[in-house]
This record gives sequence, C-alpha cells and structure tokens, in this order.
Amino acid sequence: MKVQKPLPRLVLAVAGWSVLTLSAAEGDPTFDFKVKGALTAGTLSQDQNSHQAFGFGVGGRWPLGGARAFSVEFGFDHFPGQARDVMPTGGAVFYNPQSPATTYQGNPLFLSQTNSIDFRKEQSQGFSLRGTYSDAFPDLGGWYWFAGVSLDLYKVSAEMSGTLIPMYGSASPAPVLDPNAPGSDYYEGWAFVKEKTKPGVGLLAGVGVPLSDNLKFEFTIRNISTTHFDYRPFTYTGQSPVLLESTHRGFVFEFGLAVKI
Repeated sequence: MKVQKPLPRLVLAVAGWSVLTLSAAEGDPTFDFKVKGALTAGTLSQDQNSHQAFGFGVGGRWPLGGARAFSVEFGFDHFPGQARDVMPTGGAVFYNPQSPATTYQGNPLFLSQTNSIDFRKEQSQGFSLRGTYSDAFPDLGGWYWFAGVSLDLYKVSAEMSGTLIPMYGSASPAPVLDPNAPGSDYYEGWAFVKEKTKPGVGLLAGVGVPLSDNLKFEFTIRNISTTHFDYRPFTYTGQSPVLLESTHRGFVFEFGLAVKI
C-alpha cells in the first residue's frame, strides 16, 4: 500500500488557514508583484554549471501591529544551467564490457579530447510558496528584516549525451578495434533526457527597504533542495552503466523589486 506524504498538504492547509486568520488582523493587507534576479552557490551552482537564476512572484502582507507583519508569496523560479563537457582527463579507461580491460596490445588506454565527449546540462524550474515573519530595524530609516520557510516544487531536466572512443599508443594514437564487430572501431555512446518533479522544504531570510510608497527593494538568502542526476558509463568504471539520483542543497542570493498592486 502506498502511503501519501502529508507534508505538502499540511503546509498548504496551514498557509490557507493563516491567510484567513490574518484577514482579521490589525490593518489592511497589501499586495505586491515581485521581479527577481539571483546568484546561486554551493552544490546547486556546481550541478548546473551556472550561478544565474531569475523569477517572479505575487505576495500579500498582513500587519500584526506596529511594524510586524506576516507575508505569503507564491512565485516561479528558473535556474537555466549551462552545458559542459565532464569527460575526465585522466584515470583508467575500460573497453569491451564482455571482458573489461584497460590495455590494448600492451598499451594503456586513454580518452582524447578531440574524439570523445561527455555532454551534460542540468536545469530546473518550478513554483515556490513562502511564508515569512517580518519586523523593522530600529532607527534604520525604514529598513526591515524577514525570515521564514518555503515549500518548493521544482522540476529538474538533465540532458546527457556522449561518445567515448578509447585510444592506445603514444607515437601514433589509434582507436581500439571492437572485439564484437571485426573491422570496426569500439566506442560507447548514449543520449537521453531525464526529468523529475520533486517537492522540498527551504529556508529563507533577508532584508528590505522601501524606495517609495509603491516600490520596495529586497535581498533574500535562500537554502533550497533540488534533484541531481549523474550518469556513469562503462568506460569510466568497467561496470554496467548506471544513472544515479540524489538530493542536493544549495544557496540562492536573490535581489528583488516589489511593486505594490
């Protein structure tokens, strides 16, 4: 029997209950449209080979008395990623899955940068529901701080393709002959796209300052989780190819403008 995970439903229920409860709080709520640009760090930028991200959102703010407030924001985030060649420049090189070997005619095998490639591109995008508590910094001319949690639903897309041609010989390098197809050069190739959508819980904190009656600037630090895929071909390990899946966390440094609507 499959057991449903209650976390997403619980968070949505709490957020809905909070909005209904806060409608009776002190003062009228205000709503903003936000445009954001961001830089990423940690495993997030390493997996996607990029530090760039952008997004937008719509948020509501409910006063709690004084400068204190509770805010809810629903937004969309995109982490574009960049393609790269991850083929190693050293280490053992295997050929012939039926009888794995790292030498040919007594010569060690290697992969040449000119005739082999291991292309990877990983990117993600999706939605985020955030809930934050905020208050003013005393005597700082309108500056305020906020902190909270987010429920993120990101879809990762990993493009993987490659052609690995083992070579031997130093004076005049040549491809290895395929033991299962006489007269042909041996190679290992693949091309596929793996996608997955997975929920995750994030943490966030930041500061903001009003620029006018209808415009605010905010800087937010987020810690989020994303899915990562790693394909390991036979040529690198001497074992059957495998696609590994893991969950990584990384940081997002977000700069945003909020326009009152």
